[in-house]
Amino acid sequence: NEKEKKECEKLLTPEAKKLLEEAKESLKAYKDCLSQARNEEERRACEKLLTPEARKLLEQEVKKSVKAYLDCVSRARNEKEKKECEKLLTPEARKFLAKELQQKDKAIKDCLK
Repeated sequence: NEKEKKECEKLLTPEAKKLLEEAKESLKAYKDCLSQARNEEERRACEKLLTPEARKLLEQEVKKSVKAYLDCVSRARNEKEKKECEKLLTPEARKFLAKELQQKDKAIKDCLK
């Protein structure tokens, strides 16, 4: 939770704190850029704003979002509730799931050849 996260951040060295802040700023710049992007080319250009640390933060966010979604879907009792669960997915998490689905489809097709 947020309180535990703050406690952990207190344990960071000044250099690590600076790196974390830079990653958070990079992630914010990326998200701002994405919100203004008008097409796929512009979205890809936004990815250049991500530092390696920011990329890791983004991956963590995606994992949390996907986990929350999957937990929600597993508890959903009908299609309407499953549809509601989709609100828990961030745009990046949606992209991740779509990519995963494509890979599974490809693996199935390759297997059937």
